[in-house]
Amino acid sequence: MDQNSIPIEKVPLITLIESVTIVPFVEEIIFRYCFIPLHKNVWITGMLILSSSILFSLFHGVSLSIFIFGLLLSALYLWKKNLWYPLIVHYINNIIGIALYLISLG
Repeated sequence: MDQNSIPIEKVPLITLIESVTIVPFVEEIIFRYCFIPLHKNVWITGMLILSSSILFSLFHGVSLSIFIFGLLLSALYLWKKNLWYPLIVHYINNIIGIALYLISLG
């Protein structure tokens, strides 16, 4: 186990539940819905997507993979013009991440 990792028995169950329910919802509202309004100007939209993805990555500890994930969620939001699609993908991502973490603990 990584020396910075918190043993799972020390993580409250509510924290795990929040990380796959409330947190993705709030993040999608902030980083997609509020930050990237659905409008016609391609340049402004592009800059907002980049800014949103950079902030999303910073919020998660500066990771290229999180930045790319933020770009993909933003693209999905703009493509479908509906927040539910990136929200569901975000939920699934967090569920898989928590599951893999729990499995890795043995």
